[in-house]
Order: sequence, then C-alpha cells, then structure tokens
Amino acid sequence: MTEPVTGSRPPGAAGTPPGSPPSAVSAVPPAVAAVLGDDGTAGPSWTELAHGGLNQATGGVWRVAGPGGSAVVKLCVPGGPGPWASSPDPRHWNHWRREPLAYADGLTTSAFAAAGIDSPRQLAQVERPDHSFVLWLEDVAGLPGAHWPVPRLAAFAHALGAAQARWTDRLPERPWLSRGRLRQYVASKSLPAAIPWDHPAVVAFWSAPLRTALRRMWEQRDALLSAAESGPRTLCHLMSGRSICWPSTPLRAARPAVHQAARPVRRPPAFPATGPSFSTGRSSTASARTSPTSSRTASPTV
Repeated sequence: MTEPVTGSRPPGAAGTPPGSPPSAVSAVPPAVAAVLGDDGTAGPSWTELAHGGLNQATGGVWRVAGPGGSAVVKLCVPGGPGPWASSPDPRHWNHWRREPLAYADGLTTSAFAAAGIDSPRQLAQVERPDHSFVLWLEDVAGLPGAHWPVPRLAAFAHALGAAQARWTDRLPERPWLSRGRLRQYVASKSLPAAIPWDHPAVVAFWSAPLRTALRRMWEQRDALLSAAESGPRTLCHLMSGRSICWPSTPLRAARPAVHQAARPVRRPPAFPATGPSFSTGRSSTASARTSPTSSRTASPTV
C-alpha cells in the first residue's frame, strides 16, 4: 500500500528528508508514543500520505510508524487564498477548524454510528502556537476504497443513506457545521462571463450534445441550486463519495477495516483529503433502511 509521494508539505517542511518528521508536527504526544511503541532507541519513520495539495486548510498528512504500531497525522492550517481557499467563518464550506472541532466534539464517531459508520479514533489533538492544529489519528489497515468491488461500494452507499436518513430535519446544534456548501462552492469559482464552450480544447474532449447540456445547466445554475436546497435537510459527510472513489480521503470500514489515508500521496491534488467535512444539506435518503455492513469514514464534513 506504499506508493511514491507526490503531494504537498506543510509550511516550513520543504526539503525534509524522506522518513524524517516535518518540523511543524514532529513532537509526538505521550498517548501516540504508547501506540507507536517508541523505546527511545530510534525515532519513528514518517511517510507522506495522499491529500489535496490545493486545499488551503490542509498542511499535510503523514503516517508515523514505530516498532509497535503506527498512526496518521494531519496538520490543519488557516491557509490562504487559492482554488480551495479556507475560511475562518464556521459556516463556510471549507472552514479550516471544522475537522479539529468535529473530532474534539466526538461527532466523527457518533454521527453515523447507528448505521455502522464511524471514524478512526483520535489519539491526540494539539493546538500549535500559530493556532494551527495537529491531529493524531488511529491508522486503520485494509483495502483502499478505490479498490472496493461494486457490491461493497453498494453496501456502503446503502449504509450511508441510512445514516443520513436518521438526521433528516433534526440536525445537531453545532455552530461550526457548514450551510449551503454546494452554492458556496459554485460561487467561489472565478469563471469568465462568457464561457468558451466551443474552444478547441473543449471540443476535443466533449461532444456537442454534452457541451449544450453543460451550457444549459450552467445558465440555469441558480434554479438548480434552489431545487437542490428545497429538499429535506440532513447531516452530510461531504467527502464520502470521493472517500471511496478517489484515493486520498481517510476511510474506514469495520468489516474489513479501511483507511484511505494509509495510501501515500498519489492523486489529483484538486480533490483534498480534508477529513471531517460535515455539513447540513438536502437529501432524498429519508426512506433508506439500515445496512448490515459496518463501515468507517474518517472525517465527516457537515
């Protein structure tokens, strides 16, 4: 499950030799040292894992391995401007503190537990002097979600529908849950007023009927967003789909266990492994039933 690293590093960690701890997160808390089995004779080894290099809320994701075990480390940072700019606004779709808050609150493990979905256990959480956060998480071995067979994907989708159905129109009171993620995300993209749908580069890959349909959808985006927002509101883990379909978001299933963050970096950087991205959104899963399959998704986004 180890592959070449191609992701980003946290501020100040550039040039860190492979296997060495990045300076931003090198101090190992006692609870994590107990998991690693550090006997003091040699420091643990560090391997960078898959994460979205363009997401300004993620400073880096690593696996730390010692003689007795391993853990996953994530650096959550305020970030700055960019395609996936973070925000201090707790209702923003990319609020950079949401994941530490969700883990500290316990929502990551409790939100979908009734449907058999939970998250890797938090071993420790450290707030640094610059107000960034270091999350030390349980490392879960298993088959990466990108390699799940169709029946397993279907079982997880069924369980996720059942999990979200339980929250329909009875949302938890958390001030840091996002609202209107899809509309916010669309509005955050800077596009020209006249999109060149017939540009040669577009024509080379998209057929005329597809371009016509995309143009119509873009022109009617406000109506489509309003329609999406008119359904029953529920609690969502906004990265769940990509957790399975893209090789980078932490994901865990109890039978068998899965943790996508266990894969070293190798994925398109535009799709971040931001961990808990809990949000309140509209859903049509209210009639879903409980799935017998137990799964774990590492960090919810609401």
